[in-house]
Amino acid sequence: MMYWPFRTSCTRAWATATSAWSPSRPAWASLDEFWRQSPMKHIGRATTPTLVIHSEQDLRCAIEQGEQVFVALKRLGVDTEMVRFPDEPHGLSRGGRTDRRVVRLKHIVRWFDRYLRRAKPARKRVASGRRK
Repeated sequence: MMYWPFRTSCTRAWATATSAWSPSRPAWASLDEFWRQSPMKHIGRATTPTLVIHSEQDLRCAIEQGEQVFVALKRLGVDTEMVRFPDEPHGLSRGGRTDRRVVRLKHIVRWFDRYLRRAKPARKRVASGRRK
């Protein structure tokens, strides 16, 4: 999992002009800074059920980044699932094939139904007996 900070920060640098990183600044020149910004540094504290959705042709966030999160959460006992979309780029939600965009949304709705609907707090009754 040590590869994560290199890839995360490097790909972010290419995408964000205001980033503190530049493509000319290699990861090994500032390991502490790359690790400080890596989500993997804090993954051990994760407890939230997580749906990892990743496109296999994503050139901005390599597929192994999603795999690392998925495996780490599984090892921690966090309820997690990974959905991979073949032949789709980073912008699947905006420009991917329509059928795959629909499938992606169905996965998200299913996940929300599973974790958000069952966790809804009971509505409070007010003096009139109507629910708020």
